[in-house]
Amino acid sequence: MPDSAPGQVKGACCLPDDTCQELTQIECSNEGGIYRGDDTKCRFDTCQPLYRVVDLGDMGDFIPSDSDSYHDGKFGINNHGQVVYARDFNGETHAALWLPVAAYGFMNPGIYDLGETGIVSIARDININGLIIGQEGGISLSFYGPDPDKAALWTLSGGIATKTNPDGLDYSRGLALNDDAPVYYIGDRENTGQCRKFASGGGCDDGDGYTVLQSFRFDADGNPQRNELDFLDDTDHCHSSSVARDVNNSGLIVGYSYQHVFRPHCSGDVPELKKAGVYWDPNQNTPTELSVLTTPLTTHFEARGVNNNGEIVGWGPPTGGGLNKAYYWSSKLDASPDNLNAKDMPPDHPSGQNTRAEAINNLAEPHIIATNESSHTAMIWISQGNDEWEAYDLDDIFHDLDQYTSCFHQLREGHDINDSGWIVAWGDDSSDTGIQPHAYVLVPVVLDDCYCDLTGDDVVNIDDVFVVLGLWGDCEEGVIECDADVTFDCTVDIDDIFAILGNFRPCGGSANAGMGGGGGVGGEGDLLLRWLNAGGYAAIQSGRITWNQVEHCLTGESNTAIENCLNNLVE
Repeated sequence: MPDSAPGQVKGACCLPDDTCQELTQIECSNEGGIYRGDDTKCRFDTCQPLYRVVDLGDMGDFIPSDSDSYHDGKFGINNHGQVVYARDFNGETHAALWLPVAAYGFMNPGIYDLGETGIVSIARDININGLIIGQEGGISLSFYGPDPDKAALWTLSGGIATKTNPDGLDYSRGLALNDDAPVYYIGDRENTGQCRKFASGGGCDDGDGYTVLQSFRFDADGNPQRNELDFLDDTDHCHSSSVARDVNNSGLIVGYSYQHVFRPHCSGDVPELKKAGVYWDPNQNTPTELSVLTTPLTTHFEARGVNNNGEIVGWGPPTGGGLNKAYYWSSKLDASPDNLNAKDMPPDHPSGQNTRAEAINNLAEPHIIATNESSHTAMIWISQGNDEWEAYDLDDIFHDLDQYTSCFHQLREGHDINDSGWIVAWGDDSSDTGIQPHAYVLVPVVLDDCYCDLTGDDVVNIDDVFVVLGLWGDCEEGVIECDADVTFDCTVDIDDIFAILGNFRPCGGSANAGMGGGGGVGGEGDLLLRWLNAGGYAAIQSGRITWNQVEHCLTGESNTAIENCLNNLVE
């Protein structure tokens, strides 16, 4: 491998065998690698995992917030890759649907508006049959106001999304649903004047007008029968609430229950809030508290996600207190849940940071999507089996690459993940308050030996460079297959040219020859690569010459003609 020329800057290079070396850009190209940017460093997560990022657009007035807010609600993704979320449509925030492929009678993939003019809405979950749950309201995504929010359901059929609002659910929000029949829709609603008495009597009665949340579950087939999901035992408690967050195909529901714990030994009999992670068994309305490794009285846990294997994720404080940590329960009966921070954290992320697990997929070795509250970035834990986990900061994977910021600004929260590892998240730019948050889908990428063959002729050559030049610029919103973006950074630019030049070779079993052997660059590709690094690209960046002039030179009849033409451009 050649030594670096004086003054050349090195960066992380992901080689074809998924290893990483710090090389110059030309060295990386000659080795058939993907250059990750000047001064980037090789780390254990630099080259894996690799995602294609799909921008789903401006989220409008929907501002993601902490788990206690009435605005709260993650976006959802199903096992077909369809995503539901909130998006700006002509200045209004509406529930939105993204289809990566034609489905449910919709003729074309893309982004669809599920909302109605003058009504703010959000869609939060979608199942494999195209049933969607969310909420809508006339003023804002709030339980309060002259036009109360209501849980909303959409059914996709024949290219049309039909909305219904279940009866009796004013001041409510829909949060999740499962795939199999019976389909259970879950959410919560506001009740006013629901105050539980203190054991000592006095100080609280039904007339105090406390506002609480009470979860519901119903089967939407025909005329739904709603079941109120109760709180934990309300003895000695006031202002109890319940919030159901997720449901699996067996009908197991997870969430949390608030209690104000009456403590007579405290001066003034001041209630102390307790929030416990709970589950509701199928067809049962009474919750059971999940086992946690902390003192019950000071428990402040939430269960947020459950998969079809009965595994549960959420967060709460570790033994001894401190910031919340993401937790994993192998089942509802797990008496010793895993503190995922203690299992593994990404580099430069101390185990003491505040994390929360949001969702878990159904794989035998599951993936858990999460958020690091301390750094406000999206995370993922991937099971390695035998109670071992590997953690990745999804924002680090991309955000270290300064030239890739056209993709997004910073991944803030991970919301959901499907069984193919597709992730739905949102991001923004903390340095510019004028930039609205965007929703994103992260699609795992598995590279084969022909991913740079853009023309489909089983060989990577100068014709593929021409494709890049013809598609130069940022990828469109909502497009998963961005042609010529072989570096998966949401834009077609010089990095894609370098990647292609570094992969000049026959591929796909082709017997084509003359491409410089099994790797590296040969012929006109070698000329272009050397010319770009010798000052050609700097001339393009300065505006002295254009890519059209370069493309004209590359059509020369011989390598000598190509070389002379390129050199003449910069003289």
